[in-house]
Amino acid sequence: MLVGIAERLFAQLNAIAPRLVDRGIAGQVDAARALFRPSPTGAQS
Repeated sequence: MLVGIAERLFAQLNAIAPRLVDRGIAGQVDAARALFRPSPTGAQS
């Protein structure tokens, strides 16, 4: 029940001020992209 409320609140906030939300999650997006970015040397870890 609590998760549904949080999702609705987030969706409403995103509809009202999408740039605010984008700035708020920018660090998480950068970290996720770094995890999936291919290695510059082509080596897999």
